[in-house]
Amino acid sequence: MYYKKILLSILILFGSYLVFSQKSIDPVLKSRLDQMMIKDQQYRKLMGFKGDQKDSLSKQFGVPVDSLNKHLMTLQNMLDSSNLNKIEKIFTEHGYPGKTLVGEPSNEVAWYIIQHNLQKIKQYFPMIQKAGENKELPDSLVGKMQDRLLMMNNQEQIYGTQAVGLKILNPKTGEKEYEWIIWPIKDSKNVNNKRKEAGFKSTMEENANQLGAKWTDLSVDEINMIRFNNR
Repeated sequence: MYYKKILLSILILFGSYLVFSQKSIDPVLKSRLDQMMIKDQQYRKLMGFKGDQKDSLSKQFGVPVDSLNKHLMTLQNMLDSSNLNKIEKIFTEHGYPGKTLVGEPSNEVAWYIIQHNLQKIKQYFPMIQKAGENKELPDSLVGKMQDRLLMMNNQEQIYGTQAVGLKILNPKTGEKEYEWIIWPIKDSKNVNNKRKEAGFKSTMEENANQLGAKWTDLSVDEINMIRFNNR
């Protein structure tokens, strides 16, 4: 009988904890963020279409196939701007809407919106970094934004998450061909250890393959020189 009372008490406490945890989530804010995430991906997800799907989209939007992605990006930029206005109001009212407030994966929505509004990354990265330190946001996402900010500042990245498109001379054809290159990495010998510590599931090599990018030994100065010569 004694043990039954203890078990009942534990169940009651656990049930109370669950109720408390559920109440800590703001369902209205969570729903708003989830809707914003749909808009964040609305046209981006179409840009990866190829073949017949791309031809069909071209007809649907009434633009030539070779202009489709540019048209989709224009539409997406308008949604990104709208999302940014909304998320900045949420920041003012709530701070970063992290896991405690909106649960997972809704806690990642604000990160995506800032990551896709490059002009705001420098301003909001300290908030993103603090959210990561407080376990409100995965460390790997903080690392991705840090890499993007470093690349934007013309510095070597840490985790190898960012790539840049360059026109590089193909010695076999003698023609310049567009290629994606992994942006230079600081301490590249230890990048996989750093990725693992930050919670990345893939190695640098796997990530480069997923991005369709080459991991080269080009320096930042060399990349900038290639960019300058391609102007």
